[in-house]
Amino acid sequence: MKRLALILVLASVLAASVGIAHGAMLPLNHIQQGSAYFSPVLGLCEDYPRGTFAEDIERDFAMMAEYGITDLRVSIAWGDFEFAKGFTEWWLMDDTVDLAEKYGITLYPYICYAPTWATRAAWKSPPEDLQDWYDFVYEAVDRYKGRIHVWELWNEGDNEDFWVGTWEEQLELVKVGAQAVKDADPTAKTVFGGLTKKNPPHVETIFTSGVADYLDVINIHFYNETWDSTPTERIYETVKGVADVIRRYGGRQELWVAEIGYSDYVEPDGRVSYWVRTRAPYEKTRHFQAVTFARSYARMAATEDISTILWYEVKNLRSNSAAIGDVNNYHLGALDEDYFPKHLWFAVAAFNKLFAESFTVIDSQLVVDKENAIYPYVHAFQRQNGDVIVLAWNRGTAVESIGVTVPGSFADALQHTVTGNKTSFSFTAEGNDTTLALELRPEDISIIELFASSAPARLALADWNAEKLGNGAYRINATVVNRGSAGADGVLVEIIPNPNVTIISGAEPQAFDLAPGEAVSVSWEVEAARPGQLWVVARHRDAGPAAELLQL
Repeated sequence: MKRLALILVLASVLAASVGIAHGAMLPLNHIQQGSAYFSPVLGLCEDYPRGTFAEDIERDFAMMAEYGITDLRVSIAWGDFEFAKGFTEWWLMDDTVDLAEKYGITLYPYICYAPTWATRAAWKSPPEDLQDWYDFVYEAVDRYKGRIHVWELWNEGDNEDFWVGTWEEQLELVKVGAQAVKDADPTAKTVFGGLTKKNPPHVETIFTSGVADYLDVINIHFYNETWDSTPTERIYETVKGVADVIRRYGGRQELWVAEIGYSDYVEPDGRVSYWVRTRAPYEKTRHFQAVTFARSYARMAATEDISTILWYEVKNLRSNSAAIGDVNNYHLGALDEDYFPKHLWFAVAAFNKLFAESFTVIDSQLVVDKENAIYPYVHAFQRQNGDVIVLAWNRGTAVESIGVTVPGSFADALQHTVTGNKTSFSFTAEGNDTTLALELRPEDISIIELFASSAPARLALADWNAEKLGNGAYRINATVVNRGSAGADGVLVEIIPNPNVTIISGAEPQAFDLAPGEAVSVSWEVEAARPGQLWVVARHRDAGPAAELLQL
């Protein structure tokens, strides 16, 4: 009996160790959420330095709320708020928090950049007395306790553009700041200031130093193909490397990408920055900026390790404002500085709705027939109701064809553009498998939404065009279609012109209730003194936007 008991004990220990090993291999979202289904937070970033008007902040928040973008990373520059030791002014952050609550925006502030009175040197130097840093962080967290629930400590402390102290000093700064957060609000999350060096040995120092014990989130930043020559597609492997470190030390901390961006700037000779040159002519356009966002989202979501993604940034920096770094800083926004949307704006809004429901990754269940493709990228995300979203693309310069077989049978399918427009998509069903024939264009991305049963409301635009009337006047025509099987009440249809275009009639959004399959024709009159652009947009609180750009 004793021998049998010993065998049973050893068997249970072995089973437990296998279970631990298996758990250690699970994606972080599975470990932390306790489910294979999860949808990362998706939002934007924007900085509001001292001197920003509340009216400008409100304009940002109002536009975000209109398009269902409700998460925003913002900065709290220590030197902007505590201009002398012990003397703080919070009116700017007070306004920001009040407006965020008014428009339903969740804030993710990062506290950074020391005043010179605290460093006796540059703003990116370590404070002489970390008690000063502790006191400021504590005051900020205590002031907004119950209204802000996440606090990031510094920003890119491994980047000499933002920190000139040693790495050991940065680790100590983060530890002291995190302690201040927990002392002021034990329920708040503490976030490590975004890492730019993401190699595992570097990340591991956060754990071996003991600083990770004070943290709820590890945060990494990406600017691939802008200031980093690494291809966008390598994001997956980088995330996995960082997540492996977190898993190795217990898997407690969430992994965020709280700053990621892609500039649409390029010089005539193909130079983007000191580190990056374009490799194809379609890169560094406004359209490809949105495509890169979509590809980046796919690579990050496919890891199932990232729980929050915040894209940089709401709008381009004003051309007359100062920036840390090169000219790319003025070309990262989803909006122009005059608030004219870029393709990226609609892409973020569309993905927020497309991926709003929890999903699990089913890449391992796909069968991909590469046909003439060299190295296609294909990811598939399955919702709990059985719907599947497939994203596929290629790099290079050639158009390539592939076949993707997805497990399951589906009632309907739509193909999405990166700005949210939709068309019907045909597929081949055989038994309990469904095959998609995809044509991959390297300047774009294929987005297919498969519905296990009836499709919810889905907005689309058709027959959009500009009809010349003479003397610089145009009639803009479009048809709005509900391609879903459910009705859509309160659909808003509008045009958004750039500064070269004036709306003569139809300036206010028009509202419609669209039954399943219903189409409504809409028109506007505009005047363009010079060549201009405008967006035709249909949007809905649940169905997301559909947008198309017209050149006049």
